[in-house]
Amino acid sequence: MKSWHTKLVIALLVIAILFRLALFMFALKSLPPSSDEAWPSLMALHMLKGEFPVVYWGQTYMGTQESFIDAALIPLLGFNIVTMRLYPLAFSMIFCWVTYLLARKLYGQTAGIIALALLIIPVPYLAMCGALIPPDNYLAVTTLGSIALLLLADLVFASPPERPWWKYILLGFVLGYTFWLHILVISYIGAALLFLFFSDKLIFLRWKFWAGVLAFCIGSLPLLWYNAANDFATFSDVGRNVEWTRSWEVLKEFFGITIQFLIGTKVMLYGDNSHFTSLPAWLSFLLVIILIGLLLVVIVSRFKSLLRLAILSLKGSDGTGLLLALAAATVFLFCRSARAGWDNVRYILPIMSVLPILLAGGLARIQAWSRPVFAALMVVLIGAQVWGNILLVKAWSDPRIVGEDLELPDTTPLFAFLKAHGIRHAYAHYWLSYRMTFEAQENFICSEPFNERFPGREVKYIDQVRAATNAAYINHATLRLPDDFEANLKAIGGEYRKIEGYRFAVYYDFKPPYGLIQLKEINRSGWTAAAEQNSKSAGDAIDNNRATGWATGQPQTSGTWFQVDMGRIETVCKIRFDLDDHIADYPRGYKIEISTDGKLWKKALEMGDMGGNLFWEGFHPRLLVKGDFFTAAFPPAEARYVKMTLTASAPRYDWTIAELQIFGPEK
Repeated sequence: MKSWHTKLVIALLVIAILFRLALFMFALKSLPPSSDEAWPSLMALHMLKGEFPVVYWGQTYMGTQESFIDAALIPLLGFNIVTMRLYPLAFSMIFCWVTYLLARKLYGQTAGIIALALLIIPVPYLAMCGALIPPDNYLAVTTLGSIALLLLADLVFASPPERPWWKYILLGFVLGYTFWLHILVISYIGAALLFLFFSDKLIFLRWKFWAGVLAFCIGSLPLLWYNAANDFATFSDVGRNVEWTRSWEVLKEFFGITIQFLIGTKVMLYGDNSHFTSLPAWLSFLLVIILIGLLLVVIVSRFKSLLRLAILSLKGSDGTGLLLALAAATVFLFCRSARAGWDNVRYILPIMSVLPILLAGGLARIQAWSRPVFAALMVVLIGAQVWGNILLVKAWSDPRIVGEDLELPDTTPLFAFLKAHGIRHAYAHYWLSYRMTFEAQENFICSEPFNERFPGREVKYIDQVRAATNAAYINHATLRLPDDFEANLKAIGGEYRKIEGYRFAVYYDFKPPYGLIQLKEINRSGWTAAAEQNSKSAGDAIDNNRATGWATGQPQTSGTWFQVDMGRIETVCKIRFDLDDHIADYPRGYKIEISTDGKLWKKALEMGDMGGNLFWEGFHPRLLVKGDFFTAAFPPAEARYVKMTLTASAPRYDWTIAELQIFGPEK
């Protein structure tokens, strides 16, 4: 490399680093942490306590590389927001360097420098999600994917061919390791397999290739091990596809809006958030015309080599086909994924391994033809990116946008209230819960009341909150607890206090309908059970064996009843209904009646659909969301007979009671 080239590259890298550091410092001042940021950092804290999860808490994917890195930094820098945000900042800088190297390898030194210049002040989405805030693991995947492309280019495009065995192994390991981080790397894997085949039609018979496959398995071993132990949960979760009609709709959304966040005509105000702003219409139009023109320059100038790919030939190829194949694979997978939507830009982030390099290839051609035209195009492209970042910074400077639109409210007054009332445990919306636990450095524990984002999966911290004697529920104007929370709270009886302010509502100081007394389970000896349907197995619900149970054997119908005769009069105030594995077979509406003689009945409680509804357990209410049990609580009363009757129907679900227990005051 010429000395002035070296100096220019160093200068561009320095400017790129300074811009990212400036944005990093500004975000520290303007943007509170989010739960998406707090999650991996809290995992890092637990790694220092001996936990070693291979995927994120409560979900089935996303390798925990960030948490391991944070765990190494916390002893040095402390458990704070700066340490938390260093990971994406570092990958943002690494991505600039890797993109420069890849552009230089595919299109030459000039294109490499141009690609680096385009990334000095990148499009706002890349600046935001790469340098500062989530989704940060996605830029790590994109960066490692670009490193894989560098290795692949050596194996495929080197002239004369250079195919040492260790490069196959290194390529396989990088792709495998990235596969652990996120299966988004599949587009890179597909492009690599395709072009390895183009370069050698017998590649799948070569021992070097299979050495690379073994390295892939070693690199992805944490994810493979996790799936082997969990019924391949990652692939059944993240790998779900949609109907082709929906894929067509997503494709239209992709070209209509999603891609605009990566070309910079639209500015998303936070990572995959529905709030965004746009460049002026005239500038957006000009920018799109320039981008299309530059892509056409690249494609037309290499048209013959691209055509040869149709006959499986790489003659004269320089990597354009590889980049286009990667982009096409990314768009295809995006359109087929059940998780895709117009605002899920993170799923198309691998396009950033392609776009700056293709644009640099086109601009290098323009420079060779006309330096003034090249300079004008660079001014427009970089100017548009600067404009977009100014819009982003302006939005982050507005407390209303940060607190309301981005849903990152100031939690200082909330913490002051909780501390004043001795509340150290609470339930809140996902976007608040992990954030507040992080901000309090686990001196205050906040949990989701259920796994909102990944239903049926583990919820970290929930057991600690459930066991607390003084827990609260925190609601927010937009970060809301389940609908009708307060109405359901009133329906289950009991007492509570509520305070509102700063767009928050805190429900606390709970008192069950039976009061703050200790309960004991009533001995089930001598009990009998009967039911309107399948009465012969009714006794299986009171046999102290969750593996057995009673079920209607047919869909729920209003009026269906289940009854227990305790054989003697007892003081009762709470009934527990276990579902065991039949987590969807809870009542869609029911009432509890009690009687001392089986003739005169008194209604003790009536509830609506238990799905997402509240019930009393321990010292406060909890939510039934695909849980394994729920309770019915009411003021203490004398009863021998207890009857539960459905008040609603459910054509898709049976009614199951795996085990029934009744509780009364401890004497």
